[in-house]
Amino acid sequence: MNLQNIRTITRYERKFIRRNTVFQGIALLGLITIFLLQHSLQSKEQASYWFMIALPSSVPFVNTYLFTILQSVLIILAVSEWRRREKHADTLVAIQTKNASNTEYIIGKSMGIITTLLILNAISIVSAVGIHIFDSDSPFQLFPYIFYWFTLSFPTLLFLTGLSILTTALVRNGGISMLFLFIFMLVSLYYIPTLQHGLFDFRCKNGNVPAAPVLAMVQAPVQPWETLYDPEKALREGTVFPSLDQPFYAAEKGGGLHG
Repeated sequence: MNLQNIRTITRYERKFIRRNTVFQGIALLGLITIFLLQHSLQSKEQASYWFMIALPSSVPFVNTYLFTILQSVLIILAVSEWRRREKHADTLVAIQTKNASNTEYIIGKSMGIITTLLILNAISIVSAVGIHIFDSDSPFQLFPYIFYWFTLSFPTLLFLTGLSILTTALVRNGGISMLFLFIFMLVSLYYIPTLQHGLFDFRCKNGNVPAAPVLAMVQAPVQPWETLYDPEKALREGTVFPSLDQPFYAAEKGGGLHG
């Protein structure tokens, strides 16, 4: 296997992807959408739910999950465009001598898609770190970003790239293969996470792989407003709310109660 051939094919595939205006438009729109969503959900001024900022892993997990959705769309578009270019290439290409083997060609093309998505992922992570440090009350730690990249972003990238290449190879019709892949993407978002308690949920929609696990959760009943004790009685009882006035009584061995 010639690594130089693979690097050359990878470089040219990246150039083809960068020249694809549809890919560029969706990638730019997706990155902006992820940034705006995280800003609206996890910034200091906009955060409405405490669990969105409670843990150091809250911001990186949301960023990773949203990017894997964008990543799925971009992989399908990139692989479909790759197959479309091959299908519409000049027929003489098939009989021309090639220096690269089929294995080198497939690996180079795949690496072109993967490295492009890795660059976009890095941009998304940097934007999330910016929100996390400068515009969020969530405690910042770098480790969750690294953890989720190794456990979610990168494995999902490899899985979906391989699945897309296999599907387009088996289903020769570009439209049908793209339709199948988008249907699978929707199923993986809404149905697969419900199977076997998320066993097949490769995106971890329900947060089954937390980088900062919750050690305990507190539940407190809602305190309704009621007629309050007067100040003197409140000081004596230790609360202004009658419903919270629950004296403690200790039982002695003989059966007597003492408050």
